[in-house]
Amino acid sequence: MKKLSVILALVLLPLCFTSANASDSLTSKTKVKPKVEKPNPWGLSFTYSENGFGPTLNHYSSLNRNTQLIAGISLMSVSDTREFEQYDIYGQKNTPNKENRIFLIPVNIGIKKQIFGDDIEGSIRPIVNFGISPSLVLTNPYSREYFNAMGYFQAAFAMGGYAGAGLEFSETQSVAFSFNVNYSYVTPIGKDVNSLYDKNISNLTGFQMTFGVKF
Repeated sequence: MKKLSVILALVLLPLCFTSANASDSLTSKTKVKPKVEKPNPWGLSFTYSENGFGPTLNHYSSLNRNTQLIAGISLMSVSDTREFEQYDIYGQKNTPNKENRIFLIPVNIGIKKQIFGDDIEGSIRPIVNFGISPSLVLTNPYSREYFNAMGYFQAAFAMGGYAGAGLEFSETQSVAFSFNVNYSYVTPIGKDVNSLYDKNISNLTGFQMTFGVKF
């Protein structure tokens, strides 16, 4: 009986070790690789300039580790820096000598580059950006009520560019916040654009502050 027990032990022990090794091998083969979070290509920003303000929808394409191609479209309300508002005794607002409301739709195509991207650790990076801004300009008469004037739009075209610098804060690989200060020069071509009577606007943009988020 003792001999039989010894024989069974000698047979079963190797089987137990073989089963344990097979289980470890199966576990190692079924390990799930960590999911790599890809940068999100879309972003929203809001621009405030000396001549107006408005939102922008952007699309980002990576050229290399620290450089991105940016394409965006904006809708901005533009005013003349020489305008001033008055209020009558009833509290109604009026802008003396104002002829037109101006809306600017620029298509911005440019480059954003992180400065010292390989040397600075952490989530905050300095950036520079520059590009061109072909634009559609729409005007309608200020003498008409706001929504009624929508049927009286006149179109013009403008061309220019921008350059600036700022900071980008990366919350995650796909979410980032940014702040930029740019100088933009967008001038009408082929047709004068004015907000006030007999006072043409040569630059529809000017200095800009932009707050953005990639989502």
